[in-house]
Amino acid sequence: MDMHKSGDMGHGGMSGMDGMKGMGHSGMPAMNLEPGIKSPSGKYSCLMCKKFFELDDPVCPYMPEMCVNTPLAVESVAPGSTMAFERIGLYYPKFLQRALAKVMSKVTDEAALGRRLAEEYLAELADWHVQYRDNPLEAIKSFVIYFAGADAATRNTESGITFYLMDATQFWGKEMPEKKRVRMTLLAGITRLKQVFGIKQHLDLHFMDMTTEPTGRFYCPMCNMFFEFGTQAPTVTCPFMPQKCKFKPHQIKEDARTDLNLLIKIYKVSPKLYRRFAEAVLAAAGQGQVDRAELRAVVENDLARWGFELDDGKIGQLVDQLGIA
Repeated sequence: MDMHKSGDMGHGGMSGMDGMKGMGHSGMPAMNLEPGIKSPSGKYSCLMCKKFFELDDPVCPYMPEMCVNTPLAVESVAPGSTMAFERIGLYYPKFLQRALAKVMSKVTDEAALGRRLAEEYLAELADWHVQYRDNPLEAIKSFVIYFAGADAATRNTESGITFYLMDATQFWGKEMPEKKRVRMTLLAGITRLKQVFGIKQHLDLHFMDMTTEPTGRFYCPMCNMFFEFGTQAPTVTCPFMPQKCKFKPHQIKEDARTDLNLLIKIYKVSPKLYRRFAEAVLAAAGQGQVDRAELRAVVENDLARWGFELDDGKIGQLVDQLGIA
């Protein structure tokens, strides 16, 4: 199946000719819709799918011919939650996590790295005008999930609040030294965020393995999105709009021959916090100590698992986009 040839479809579940009934030539409803407000910074959020976008114009980057929502300029409507960052960590492919895991052993000061990651996160939230202070614990959880690429269960007990990273060892390594480095890094970041947010409870973090199965890899031809979460299954419910989207992303296999341009686009229109984090980890590992060819090989091997066409030029674009070239 040539998935990159699939057209854009709407959030409401329309497809083919049925989806075009009552539509104008652009695929939008046949009515005069006022254009959205432009963002001076090019930063937008969407109330429908809870994503953040970097765009030239306030038009959905995934289904521009069908979606009637306008992405909201963050300067005019400030995002009220860090949920977009949490969802990126939960559902986007884990290329960067697997690559950065290769250099974590070279980090000599995990506490300093964790504090820098927290500062980069705070700077990103400021850039996007995110109103996070009404729910600081959610903001910390989003920080943890975004970096780790794994869900974080939360237990609130008399001794404090503990985050349990679910199956994060699939990306960061299963041995105790590997887990300890990531834990120390994240705890230092959490401590810094606690200070900024004025949280008094004791916060802790541990790893918890729930399954030995590899994470599921899915593709939705309606919005050209890739997801990595859960375990493999023939189809899954859309993780971004489970109660609204009628399309089901399907399992992607190694022979999919998927166009890598689709993945490059996802990172191009997404917030660049991943680049801030990559730069911080690589600096903490020592730029001279990092084998960039090894990082590229990690990404390349992961792309092969996904069934992407391994074009050298496009891989170079992706690695550069990720900030690890």
